[in-house]
Amino acid sequence: MMQKWHKTNFRGVRYRLHATRKNGVKRDQYFTIRYKLAGKDHEEGLGWGSEGWTAAKAYERLAELKANQKTAEGPQTLKEKRAILEQEQKEAEAKQAKDAAESITFQAFFNGDYLAQTETDKKPRTVEREKGLFKIWIDPAIGAKPMKDISAFHLEKLKRDMANGGQSPRSIEYALSVVRQVFNVAKRLKVFTGDNPVG
Repeated sequence: MMQKWHKTNFRGVRYRLHATRKNGVKRDQYFTIRYKLAGKDHEEGLGWGSEGWTAAKAYERLAELKANQKTAEGPQTLKEKRAILEQEQKEAEAKQAKDAAESITFQAFFNGDYLAQTETDKKPRTVEREKGLFKIWIDPAIGAKPMKDISAFHLEKLKRDMANGGQSPRSIEYALSVVRQVFNVAKRLKVFTGDNPVG
């Protein structure tokens, strides 16, 4: 059965009615836009009135595409427009995920993914040694900081605190080694993508 198309007050915009579905008290309307591109007629569907489309909104989209066709800039078809919007959304989601991952604190990562891996890969005695260093020295110095914000400045403070607390150079080097390993694991898991501040 042929779909019956209805004209609107906006040139290049028309709609058809859904057989049964309602949008408020009226039957739902599906809007399309029609235009010429490279001398050929094109018609592309936009969406339903129940999705927020109106004849006026459809005409705005049509006018945007026509303007882009004149200037040869920006999307010139709905397909191109949708592809750009999808790409922008993917990039925004990727950035949001990256920002969320890198906002994780050193403490949260150490107590989560790092310890889980360490307890699998290392001897219990080594794990306990690292836990002790973390609890007494590393956590107070940098534990609450997001990993992306930790710099050499904060590590110098850790070294100074340990030295003032009577810790040997060897213990200080061990603590820095633990911090280095935590960042390396975070980079491997793509939780952290910057430079390792320990070097």
